[in-house]
Amino acid sequence: MPDKIIEACDWIKDDFIDLLNDKIIHPKPNTYTYTKAIAEYLVYQESFRIPCVIVRPSIVGASWLEPFPGWLDNYNGPTGLYVAHNMGVLHCMVGNKEAAADIIPVDVVINMMLASAWFRGTGKTQKLNVFNCTSDRSNRVTWDMIQSYCNKISVKYPSKNLFYLPYFRFTTSRLVRNIACFLEQLVPAYFADFVLKALNRRPIFVKIQKKLQKAINVLETFTRMHLEFSTDNYLMLLNEMNSDDSQVMLNNYK
Repeated sequence: MPDKIIEACDWIKDDFIDLLNDKIIHPKPNTYTYTKAIAEYLVYQESFRIPCVIVRPSIVGASWLEPFPGWLDNYNGPTGLYVAHNMGVLHCMVGNKEAAADIIPVDVVINMMLASAWFRGTGKTQKLNVFNCTSDRSNRVTWDMIQSYCNKISVKYPSKNLFYLPYFRFTTSRLVRNIACFLEQLVPAYFADFVLKALNRRPIFVKIQKKLQKAINVLETFTRMHLEFSTDNYLMLLNEMNSDDSQVMLNNYK
């Protein structure tokens, strides 16, 4: 049970947890999805005492409209990978180019949270509803489109902190990805750090690659497969709101 696992983490040493990590999170692919599942279970437990809803966003990216287009306060998720590509430190990932790149702007997620809280708080339902906050099927973007866009935008708007020639591609082969990352990312990173050390400056590029690899390992879980999400509750929520509110809060992101 999740509450037992959380309690055990308070007294088990981190090194031992790392050894058991794969067994603990099975069948989840990584701790990111596993901890989300734990959080949802805890919300489910509390939903019998307090009104709750669950909003499940897909891959959260930078804002679409509010507070202004492109806003973000960190480089987690796909936006950070866009920046890494534009700097020339990311060149290859495992992915299915025909699969949907279900990236949802952060302001759309916030609007869904507000609207779903209104729906539950006004007593329109007494059960725990789950709202999938995903891109609309009629306006689908694929990873192939993302790849093409990234390569075009890096030429049109080159980074001021360019490290290496920015070029990005998806591959279905993990071996190809590993070879490309080694030759095109790690080797230049070690060489650049060697030069920085020779100039008595702080080496940073290998550290960037290690952080980047952690982010890639999480995102590749979603780029490798095509996922379909039910939007029935989203459509039901639209029908419960008046036309003005639904247009502002939810409907306009189609």
